[in-house]
Amino acid sequence: MTKFFKESENKKSITVLFVVIAMTFMAILDSSIINVALPVLASELNVSLSSIE
Repeated sequence: MTKFFKESENKKSITVLFVVIAMTFMAILDSSIINVALPVLASELNVSLSSIE
């Protein structure tokens, strides 16, 4: 019976690990897109970068 619980805990740990990795990747991707898009938005709207931030 303890083998079942260990396998179940292992599957949960792997699932949590993949979710954390995916969310970290999404946060990095989001900040990269923002860093690329802000200067373009500033130039298109003819405003300073500090006013967009």
